[in-house]
Amino acid sequence: MKSITMVRLAAHLMAHIEDLQGLGKLNVQDVHVIQDALLLLIGQIQQDCVKDQTNILVGIPLSFPTKTYEFQQRNSAPNSIIVYASGFPERKLKHVPIFSYGFDLAGLPAFDSALAILADFFGEDLSMRAFARGQGQYCFYYRVFAKEVLPRGHVETKNIIAFLQRGGFCCEK
Repeated sequence: MKSITMVRLAAHLMAHIEDLQGLGKLNVQDVHVIQDALLLLIGQIQQDCVKDQTNILVGIPLSFPTKTYEFQQRNSAPNSIIVYASGFPERKLKHVPIFSYGFDLAGLPAFDSALAILADFFGEDLSMRAFARGQGQYCFYYRVFAKEVLPRGHVETKNIIAFLQRGGFCCEK
């Protein structure tokens, strides 16, 4: 089975597991254990596809426009992330549904939010195929980024750089 198919199935299975929790078929601890196992599987698939992984800090641009990523929620529209970059008009961040069909600060949508923000930061194209192969630098830290940085709801390039310089682990809040 191709890597993209395996990753897509694992990501969709994660959403179905949350549905089972909502129906009372699984408890929260079971959901977290299963989802962590699926995320490890996705990571293993990505590692199997990547031949030459370079240090992610090499990819941090030396000079970059200051960007701010803000979550925007509307009643009738799905959540979106607005990018404000110095010297550029505001724009909506492209959403590629890997784990969910929208952006958010928690749960599976937070993984998609983290992937989109990190891909934009590195100037990379986010796609299911590249994600499945672990090709983008955004693939390396999206899980921790979603848990440690996104809950603020307001992310700036300085937050991302601090996060990456700490090796993708807990940032100051």
